Amino acid sequence: LYTLPWDQSEFADLEVTITPPGSARGQHHCCRAGLVFWQDDANYLTFTAYLDDVYDGASIALFTKRHDFEELYDAVWTMLWKKIDWGKPFQLRIVFDGERFVVFVDGEPVLQRRLTDIYPDDPRLS
Repeated sequence: LYTLPWDQSEFADLEVTITPPGSARGQHHCCRAGLVFWQDDANYLTFTAYLDDVYDGASIALFTKRHDFEELYDAVWTMLWKKIDWGKPFQLRIVFDGERFVVFVDGEPVLQRRLTDIYPDDPRLS
């Protein structure tokens, strides 16, 4: 992980340009790239773009580690089909206030939730 100090613990609006490897399916490349919102070793959110030869399409997924608990089956994801493709740069932007997040791909909102949608009693990330 590459990390940056962040002075505003109540709000973040981050954007990164990601270029998946290769130029076409079948070249045995994988794309797993994204952004992490980190509170401490026991509390963080990982937003990841997924592109692989194993299925025809791409997705953005949120994996959570909260209170030192990580459950892969609680991931929240959305299929993007060809919105993310081999060798084509895309912009991943996430707006997050510690409780609510919106994920954008190339300026289009593709996923939004509250942390309490996943775990109803979960406090905000700070």
